[in-house]
Amino acid sequence: MKRNIVLQAGMVIDKRANLSQVRELISTLRPEPQSLVRIGPDSDGGYLAPDDLDGVVACLSPGVSTECGFDLMLAERGIDIFMADASVTGPPTPHPRFYFTPSYIEPFNGQQSMTFERFADMAHLAHPVGDWLLQMDIEGAEWRVLLSAPEKYLARCRLLIIEFHDLNRVFQASHFDLMASVFKRLLNDFRLVHIHPNNVSKVSAVGDIVIPSIMEFTFHRRDRPFVPAHAPVYPHQLDRDCVSEKPTLVLPRIWRTAERRIHLDG
Repeated sequence: MKRNIVLQAGMVIDKRANLSQVRELISTLRPEPQSLVRIGPDSDGGYLAPDDLDGVVACLSPGVSTECGFDLMLAERGIDIFMADASVTGPPTPHPRFYFTPSYIEPFNGQQSMTFERFADMAHLAHPVGDWLLQMDIEGAEWRVLLSAPEKYLARCRLLIIEFHDLNRVFQASHFDLMASVFKRLLNDFRLVHIHPNNVSKVSAVGDIVIPSIMEFTFHRRDRPFVPAHAPVYPHQLDRDCVSEKPTLVLPRIWRTAERRIHLDG
């Protein structure tokens, strides 16, 4: 019989997911070493991605914080930034290429929410052709939003930079299928090239399976040129702690690419 786990005091008890399936899922999420650059500030709000921005015409940026250095850097390169968040009145710093909508992104339209499709429609009207970048930090809504996002708009995204929340819930049978479905969908068309644990994370462990609750994932569309790199160092030399006052959280070993050299000449 599967062991039950308690989420929090006063909450429901949920059955634990099959640990072999959890290990198998994580094995598909080990980044493929690729040459990366840092986009945005040399602090919280910056992200690592392949240097493949030429020709990107728009950035979809749901989730607006008090720091927008990433968006500013892209805007200065001539990329239009489409922002959405109902928890703020606008971006902390204005820019003529910022287009802000006071809505949460959800799988439904409402007074304070809109679907990913409706949000992306605005970028499509402004840029009917050309690739996009998606940078998403929407506090846990990413799971349901990514599963419901239209394929036609995900396919236009050259890069996906997504902060996934509540990753430790993959141990719960009721959440495993949702998370596995989201990652399977993304990996069909994108290669995972980087993971950075947010050092505010709680870390959950069952045996050898260690999972930080919040991690930033960078995906690169599979039809784009792949620039291989040597086996990665953990953390990456360009990674920066999300909270400087807290200890660095290194990507747990079970998530790491095998430590081997990749031959650059093929």
